Amino acid sequence: MALNTLPAGAFADDAITSDKINLANTFAFTGTVTGTPQGITKIVTVNGAGASEIDFSGNLGSYNYNMIVFKDLVTASDVSFRMRVFVGGTIQTATSYRFAGKMRSSAGNDSNQNGDGNDSWEVMNAIDNNASGEGNGSMGVIYVTQTEASRHPGFFGHGFQQAHNGNKNAIYYAGHNTGITSAISGLRLYPSSGNFTSIRATLYGVT
Repeated sequence: MALNTLPAGAFADDAITSDKINLANTFAFTGTVTGTPQGITKIVTVNGAGASEIDFSGNLGSYNYNMIVFKDLVTASDVSFRMRVFVGGTIQTATSYRFAGKMRSSAGNDSNQNGDGNDSWEVMNAIDNNASGEGNGSMGVIYVTQTEASRHPGFFGHGFQQAHNGNKNAIYYAGHNTGITSAISGLRLYPSSGNFTSIRATLYGVT
């Protein structure tokens, strides 16, 4: 008895079957994707070398939270690395920022940073202005988890700090703003005085 045979091309490699799809081929998609994509979305990367501030204003998007990854942080003098928020496109400078941080140095020393009633969050203090000579700048990640209305905006994160005294520090930081209950529309990174010698910062949205 002769076996039945399928016509040539009945299961071409560019057809989706229950068991395979050849991704080396080219597909013309005309359907509709439904549902909500999940994951991390890169929004923008900024090279802030020579700048006095970096603004992510109006581009936080409608994510569950945002995060900023920064590296090569070197300042023009031994100053702190700070952050403020925007509300409705206006930078917020009222003294209602609170923060706390913990550093553990390569020399085995612990130190704290904290503030209540400040006009900004201090992410890292005493950034080394000679970090490039030390072979590395500071780096870290900042998570901004409270961006919606009715909640005080807050942040937390961790990183590596090249300190002004040559120490290499593991650092943890967090804070919130007790004077704001509106949705925030942006973030500003800046040195407490002077400019960034170098910094690269990328803003992400997380669903």
